[in-house]
Amino acid sequence: AEKEAKNDAKAAKLEKKREAFFEYDAKRAAEDETRIEEAERKFAAEAKKDEEEVLKLKAALKKDEELAAQAKTKKEKSKILAEERRIAAEEKALERKEKKAEKLEKVFLAEETQKKKILAKKAEAARAEEEKFDKVEREFEKAEAKFEEEKAELDD
Repeated sequence: AEKEAKNDAKAAKLEKKREAFFEYDAKRAAEDETRIEEAERKFAAEAKKDEEEVLKLKAALKKDEELAAQAKTKKEKSKILAEERRIAAEEKALERKEKKAEKLEKVFLAEETQKKKILAKKAEAARAEEEKFDKVEREFEKAEAKFEEEKAELDD
């Protein structure tokens, strides 16, 4: 009976540790999910902002081209052309920034996928551990019942 009590206490302690681990794991998963969603919102907002900036730059470029066509002196034309080059450089910088954001988003998505795979493996391991624990518990109950039967036969 003492041995049985120790085994029960050990099993209960193991179960508490397992539950604590999975609660912690679930908490971490929720935090990671929140962080990834926040990053996705941030990337979407930046992409929208960059898209609007590109539209503004294209409009300014078109306006400068119209002014360049109307410009009479070389000085006016060179000033407008310099402005066009500056706008084109800004557009290139925005495109590079957008590509970088897309790469980061892919990394976040890959990270999220990896975490989901890990969580699925952990859940499967927990289920397998639970099944193993249940199997051992059933075997113990069978052994205990057999012991009780043998004890009853000996008492008769």
